[in-house]
Amino acid sequence: MANEEQTPMATILLFAERYLKRPLTQVERQVLEAFVQDKPLDMSKSAQQSVDQARQRAAELIQADEQRTRNIIEQLSGFGVGRADPQARELVLRQLLAAAESQAAASTSAPTGTSEPAAPSSGQTGGAVSAPTPSPAPADDPALKAMISAQVQQEVKAAVEARMAELSQKVEDTLKQVLAAAGQ
Repeated sequence: MANEEQTPMATILLFAERYLKRPLTQVERQVLEAFVQDKPLDMSKSAQQSVDQARQRAAELIQADEQRTRNIIEQLSGFGVGRADPQARELVLRQLLAAAESQAAASTSAPTGTSEPAAPSSGQTGGAVSAPTPSPAPADDPALKAMISAQVQQEVKAAVEARMAELSQKVEDTLKQVLAAAGQ
């Protein structure tokens, strides 16, 4: 008897939930109701807030990745002391690789369920996220790992050679000073 008292809309929603074998989300309910009633989809405040929150979170993730990248680049470029320590250089490169891996993980866990077009009145946040982000290379790609490993080895070798050249020059200078002092 309870089914006879339900509205047609409630029956359709119940059918959709049983067909999907899960409860409908608020946005799914709104889309289905708009479709059944043959009305344009009117995004309510809560649905618009969900879209805005997803955009804001994506913008925050992009800004955090940009800041992390800037920090790593600053560590690499302000590297005068780091040449004396190849382990520090390798550590910075590992941090760069870890940042790339975390970016790959973040991009796979980011919400992608919003396929509705944005309302034109939300121009404040739309421009910050409108550019498509390039898909990062998989972190477990053997070619990428080999390339990074080769670059790390090359950088470490260059740093060691530079340090050895500095030490050789210091030894030569010290020998000249010792010989000059011994000759006097």
